[in-house]
Amino acid sequence: MKTHRPFLLTLLLSATIVGPAASAAAKPLFVAPGGNDAVPYAANDAAHPWATIGRAVWGSTTRSAPNAAEAAKAGDVVTVAAGTYATAGQGTRWAVAYNPVNAGTPGAPIVFRAEGVVRLTLSSGRGPVIGSDGRSYVTWDGFTIDETTAPPAQDTGPVTVFGATGVVLRRLDIVGTVAAWDDNHNGIRVEQANGTLIAHSRIRGIGSRSGYGQNDAAIMLYDSNDTVIEHNDLE
Repeated sequence: MKTHRPFLLTLLLSATIVGPAASAAAKPLFVAPGGNDAVPYAANDAAHPWATIGRAVWGSTTRSAPNAAEAAKAGDVVTVAAGTYATAGQGTRWAVAYNPVNAGTPGAPIVFRAEGVVRLTLSSGRGPVIGSDGRSYVTWDGFTIDETTAPPAQDTGPVTVFGATGVVLRRLDIVGTVAAWDDNHNGIRVEQANGTLIAHSRIRGIGSRSGYGQNDAAIMLYDSNDTVIEHNDLE
């Protein structure tokens, strides 16, 4: 699955994808159980965290009414404290539940980083939980998703990247369930994307109802270029 290219190009591409964790203007942001989503972006710090990941992602507690000025921006690093966080699934194959309203830039991605065990669940609906639908240079680092509490949608995975560049998926722990269909049950799905890095993640339990499904895979790529997949545990 790994795309092979000259060594120098690999180094250049990796630098572009990963880049420094933050730019000079970056702001550290925090989410923790017991936080307060009413805290303004400017006032968010370790002592005044938000309560939900959605507040950091959308700049609002409501996905349908995002506020880009109040959401994580290019170069920001959002540290999410240990705990379980729930949101509603959107039910379709590319509609990522926590899709950022803003995008990062080369060398200044938006980073969402779990501190300790951070479990992501769906309070209702189904479908992909994290990744990116059209938002480039976004990093998801260290999150846990179990499909028993985050029901999957068909032809997708709990982590989905669609139509984006430079997305990094690192240290994810994905537990699948036997799907109710026999085609395209994926742990991570990357489609029409460029420069995706998937690293140091564990994905297990992906399969179909009959055990003979087509295109069931821990990681599935469609029409994507310059993808790097390394040091993952795929069971």
